[in-house]
Amino acid sequence: MKLFLLIFILLLGCGTEVGNPLTEYTSGTDNGEDDANSVPSDDEDHPLVARVCGTLTRCYPSLKDQECREHILDVDKFDTRLGLDKDNYQNLKEITLDTNLVVNTVNAEACLVSIEQLSCSDSEIISAYNENNPDRFDNTYKVIPKSEDCENYFD
Repeated sequence: MKLFLLIFILLLGCGTEVGNPLTEYTSGTDNGEDDANSVPSDDEDHPLVARVCGTLTRCYPSLKDQECREHILDVDKFDTRLGLDKDNYQNLKEITLDTNLVVNTVNAEACLVSIEQLSCSDSEIISAYNENNPDRFDNTYKVIPKSEDCENYFD
């Protein structure tokens, strides 16, 4: 009986909630508690930033992931690709840090998957980055497909 009770107590501590890394982040208010639906505090770890840079570094091996993550945060025009008002945001960093934005998890996941599935020969990738001019990131917003899912990434 004691063994059964010990096993039962040990199993109580095992969680089964694993979450979906593509849809885990939605904006909300910070009430001081851990909230699986809050935007990560490090904007470079935002799923959108990770997926855009992951796709670009897959197609341009000379581009380092950390370099991409640091530079695309200052790029404008991500807002319009994501269906946001172009006058409200100056760059991607402002979007990732806006706690008032609520992610539409279904559309966001579909958008992130469509980014990941881009071929290196697709026009979105070719026009987004130029290895001959590696310090220019101003067209990286073009990795976001013009699609209904991406334009409705946020509710």
